[in-house]
This record gives sequence, C-alpha cells and structure tokens, in this order.
Amino acid sequence: SRLFLREETGTGAPYSHPGSHWVSKQAKKDKDGPRYTKLPASIWLNGWIAALSGPALAMLLILLEQTRGKTFEGLWFSPSVAAKRYQLSETTRRKGIDELESLSLIWVERAPIGKGTLTAIRERNTFGINLARLDEKPDEASKIIQTVKASS
Repeated sequence: SRLFLREETGTGAPYSHPGSHWVSKQAKKDKDGPRYTKLPASIWLNGWIAALSGPALAMLLILLEQTRGKTFEGLWFSPSVAAKRYQLSETTRRKGIDELESLSLIWVERAPIGKGTLTAIRERNTFGINLARLDEKPDEASKIIQTVKASS
C-alpha cells in the first residue's frame, strides 16, 4: 500500500511545504491562505515558554505574527481586531500586554492620532518588541511577578 501526504487543512489537497505556498504566484493573489511565523528558538532554549502566562504567550505570538518576527516599533491594532481575528477578550489582551511589558519583552508608547486642531489630540497605544530580551533568561523577578499574578 502507498501513503499520500495531504495538507493539514482537511481539504484533501496534496501536502506542500509551508514556505512554498508564499512563493507561488497563486499565493500572492490569495491573501487568506495559511500564514506561518517563525518563532525564535530562544523562546524554548531560555525558558520563556515556561515563564510566560497563557495571556502573555498569546500576545507575544500575536505580536510576532504581526511583525513577521522582526524588531518593530509603532505596531498598532485595535482591541476589536484582537477580538475578531484572534478571539481574544480585552481582559486577556490587557493581561498579556501588561506582563510582556513588565518583563521588558515589549514596550508600549502613546502615539497621536490626527492633528487635533480644535479638539484634544487623541492617542493610542503602539507596541514595540524587544527581541534581544528573548536571548536572555527570564530572571527571578519575572518568576515573582508570575507567582503574584497567579495568586490574584
């Protein structure tokens, strides 16, 4: 008997390497195709996978996906996009962002929206990822933060 590899989507289509999807001409037209994000090995090697809570890990994965795994400043997406695209509640999103910021994995800055000639200038949070921090091991302070957050 013979075995045939098929895509994990369940459509019955022949298996293709994930990267090959994006180099094909069809993929350039198909913006709803699968998206893959390469994760830094240091997430596992330095213990971040065990140190981060579920909300923090979810937000880190989302931010890495949004930035294609590169250091990036000024990333913004609305809470409604997080809810619609990633099925995250505002509470989960906020907890994740707060934890990542407290561990120096991301930074959050306020950025103006528009010019605000006669009204107050509105601002929104933008995010930057500190990928270099993943090359370090989580310190004891992060374990203490985790213990405190888990008990609250």
